[in-house]
Amino acid sequence: MTRGGGFFNMGAGLLVAAWAFAATPAAAADPGQINCPVRNLGPGELARVTDIVRRQGDEPMPDFYASIDACRQRLGWSEAEAEQALMFNLAEIGQREARRDLEGRGVDVAAIERALLADSAVIESARGRDAGDRLTEFFGRLDPAVRSSVERHGGDGAELVGTFLIFRAVMETSRRDFSGRR
Repeated sequence: MTRGGGFFNMGAGLLVAAWAFAATPAAAADPGQINCPVRNLGPGELARVTDIVRRQGDEPMPDFYASIDACRQRLGWSEAEAEQALMFNLAEIGQREARRDLEGRGVDVAAIERALLADSAVIESARGRDAGDRLTEFFGRLDPAVRSSVERHGGDGAELVGTFLIFRAVMETSRRDFSGRR
């Protein structure tokens, strides 16, 4: 947990688990299928998975994993594709929650996201050991007005931006690896 009502800890479980799969590129799958596991969840189970991601919890998510396996079997995914779909869906949930919190604080998340998507080196580094250093450098290059809106919230704001960036970068690389594009 973070101070002041934030909800992510950059070093916590789900991000570490996501990074563990980083070196597992998949073959070529239809990128439109990557959301299959979440689309197959009922509202209650999706709320439960969202809560676990929000808290960086380590509770079992049997319905979520069963949904991934059902998509893998029905759509003919390889194990690597299923792993990329797992990472993508957890990261998508996490970035959505981080975005909501940041926007509620008045942070221009769209400007941060545009800068991130224009910086492929930062996206690639988000899955590596030097992610913290790269994200700090990236944050330093952000438009001063955007940085200022984050800094008004102290350490929590910057930590939450870092978490948002990692989740967003994992989404991008997982989507790319899922569809087999390099």
